[in-house]
Order: sequence, then C-alpha cells, then structure tokens
Amino acid sequence: MLRYIPLMFALVCMTVSCKKEIPDMVSADVKEFSVSGDGESVKVNITANRQWVATTENDWITLPNAQSEGGTSQLTIRVKKSDAESSREGSVRVVAGDASVTIKIVQRLRISLDLDVAGAYVEYTGDTISMQLTSNADYSVEIIEGAEWIRKVDTKATTDVLNFVVEPNTTKKARKGKILFTEPVEGKKKEFLVNQYAMPDILDITYSGNTMSAIDFAGNAPKIATEWGDGNRGDYYKSSPEYSYEQSGDYQVKVYVRESDGFTIKKMSGISSLDISNY
Repeated sequence: MLRYIPLMFALVCMTVSCKKEIPDMVSADVKEFSVSGDGESVKVNITANRQWVATTENDWITLPNAQSEGGTSQLTIRVKKSDAESSREGSVRVVAGDASVTIKIVQRLRISLDLDVAGAYVEYTGDTISMQLTSNADYSVEIIEGAEWIRKVDTKATTDVLNFVVEPNTTKKARKGKILFTEPVEGKKKEFLVNQYAMPDILDITYSGNTMSAIDFAGNAPKIATEWGDGNRGDYYKSSPEYSYEQSGDYQVKVYVRESDGFTIKKMSGISSLDISNY
C-alpha cells in the first residue's frame, strides 16, 4: 500500500500547488547616457514580460510614453534645456511587477558662446575693431583663410573683450573677412564678419571763396565724403550740396568717391586746380 504514496503525491503537485511561476523581468538596452545642456530626447528600448511603468523624480526630465505592455517597446526620455550653473544628474526607474531597472541621465553644463555684435564695417584706411565674447567654456579663435589682413591683438585684459587690427586696403576692391569662434566640446560656433571698403577715388581740389558747390558724380548712387579743408568732413551723400565757409579764403578740398564711374563739374567758379590723378 505504501508504494502508491509517491505517485499520489506527484499527481497532487501537478494539479494543485507545485506549478512553477515565471519571475517578472524588465531590461533596458541603455542604462546610462549623457546629453548636452541644450536638452535632448533619447529613445531607450525596454524589454519586459509584463506591463511596465516608467517614473522620474526630476522635474527637468519628462516621459511622454511612460508605460507599455510586455514585449519590446521604446521609452522616450526628454531632457529640458538646463539653466543650472553646473552639470546635473537624474534618473528614470522602469518597473514591471517585482522587477525594475534604473536609467541614469547626466546633463552637461549648457555651453554659452555669445558675441555682442555680429560684424563691422571698416574704412579702407584700416582700424582696430573690438567685440565682447561671453562664454562659460574655452574656445578657439580662427581667422578664416583669405583674410590675412585681419590679425588678433593679444591684451592683458581680464574680460573677454577681443581686439583685431584690420590693415589698410590699398586696392579698389572691397573685401570681406570672417573670424570664427569655436567651443570644442559641443562644437558651438560664432562668426564675426568684417567688411572693409575699397580704397576710394580721390579728387584734390584747390578752392578760393566762401561757398563751394560740390561736384556731381555719375554712377549708381555713389558714396561720397568730402573734407572741406577747414577741419570739417561731410557725410556721405547722394546729391550735391553747397558748403559755406565761415570766412572766405583758400581751401584744399578732398573728395572721396566710391561706386562712381564718372563726374561732372557744373560750376568751376572758385576752383583753381583739380587733381584727378587718384581717380
């Protein structure tokens, strides 16, 4: 009779309490990643044998699809732009029943690289241009090939005020140059454009009197400036004004002209000589 007891026990185990349960399981194909301070969305593949739910305690991390059924599906982790003064760490926890996996997120410091101005126009005579660059990281300065007429001036200033010398332009052609600032870690770039005028055509005039009529220039809206010989310099203009001196006398007048293909003199009164050798 006793030899039948093991068989009966085995039958009971198969039908009642000896069934083996499958444990809960969840895994992520990425368990740690880093993003820039500008924010980013990262997709992580989650594999589980039952429904899973994702949560985070960090307000700068959002989870648009925080749950899914079993199998393999994607979890989107969105990291907001950082205003923190240093890098920061957070995490996302994915739970499927009794199983869980934690994904660590590191957000780097948000790199700033800003110029107070985007460029400058420089006279043909050359000049020193200044700009202020604000950055919380190291950066490189590169004068793009072809603009060797621009050079950086090293100073002992403690602020990020940068100075560049633009050499005189001795040609009749305007030129453009570019200064490039690059942050090497994230590759952020800022450009500063330098536009330099061409050497103008110059008329040297000897004038005697008290009111001089400017010369009329042909061409497509030529740009003109006049040194009247008494210490005053007129703005660029498109028409021909008259200039009155405080007192009558002899004056050496210089007229600087750009973008003109000729000129006419309507009144020669008071002009004793006109030198066009530099026109």
